[in-house]
Amino acid sequence: PPNGGASTFDLATYDADGVLADRMLSATGFRVPVGVTVKDPVLTTVAQSQPLLYPVKSNWKPQLGSAATATFTLTATDAIADKVFTITAPGFTLSSSGLAITYGSTTIPTTVISTSDSTLQAKLGGTLQAGVVYTLKVSVVAPASAADVTDEDWEIVFTDGGHLPFANMAGITTSFTFVEPYTVSISVGRSPPVTDLEVTLSASLGSTAPTALNLIAPTGFVFSTACLANDGDIVQSC
Repeated sequence: PPNGGASTFDLATYDADGVLADRMLSATGFRVPVGVTVKDPVLTTVAQSQPLLYPVKSNWKPQLGSAATATFTLTATDAIADKVFTITAPGFTLSSSGLAITYGSTTIPTTVISTSDSTLQAKLGGTLQAGVVYTLKVSVVAPASAADVTDEDWEIVFTDGGHLPFANMAGITTSFTFVEPYTVSISVGRSPPVTDLEVTLSASLGSTAPTALNLIAPTGFVFSTACLANDGDIVQSC
């Protein structure tokens, strides 16, 4: 069935001469899951969701090990009502807070049943109507390290206790990209007002090898044209 549900078969047998011997119409077969289309994956950091509060950080890509919100659009070929659903996101940690399914200003009630590392299970408290494009949001923590980033796809499965899923969407490709967080410390020997300061910047860049550094000072500070206090091999110019 194009919209999921019970499948039916017409069965016929013939004798050696090709004459119809027996026929069974509309024999009940297995259940076909309702089709679910999940598209438009976006991973939004806390800073990106509040650009006025974080004018600099909102321009950064999601960092490994940081909190974020994964957003998708979700459309079903048939109505899905009051079903249990499971979201699986390999490499991520899913949070019990922040789960939401919306359509415009309408929120579909959901109740989180359990979370376990990369899996979240919840129950719909309403109905997803066929053909309607819903927005699904789930709070996550990104993989802790580059080694934890996997090519495995996300999956969403709706169940009702039957042998087969009521509805499912496997192979949700996200292609999220991450940056590795740096450990940075800044120290200054003296800081009288309206004078040149010599600031020491120390950074642990992890496994990355950047070719440029963008250093943004607080409001009111200005970098001189020749900003290096001492010549060095690592930073060549400003």
